[in-house]
Amino acid sequence: MGQFGIETRKWLESAIKQRKYLLKNNKSHKSELEVEIAIKILDELLSMYSYKNDVYMARFIRQNLVWIENILPGSGATGYQKKLAELKEINKQAILLIEGHEAQILIRKQVTNPNTKQYEMVF
Repeated sequence: MGQFGIETRKWLESAIKQRKYLLKNNKSHKSELEVEIAIKILDELLSMYSYKNDVYMARFIRQNLVWIENILPGSGATGYQKKLAELKEINKQAILLIEGHEAQILIRKQVTNPNTKQYEMVF
């Protein structure tokens, strides 16, 4: 269970909750249909898996970036710059985590020696 996965999930759930509140009280200035679709998709995907693993959460962020952007405050809102900066930082961390994970996979790639049935590390 990584810190990135846990903290990012909390941040995302908070953003969803805030957008739901704005929709419920008719204070959202964004397209209601787009926001409702984004909320439904993100809620369903988050409920399917815990995403506590950092790499899984990083992939989730990268794959669903458009939906996440749809639930952020609009460009005229006071919290827009802050939330956008937070999302950019999360996205940057997600990219680094995925790249680091892929590099580890290449380092750990193993080749079987047919004569000894042992594994040798390939660098």
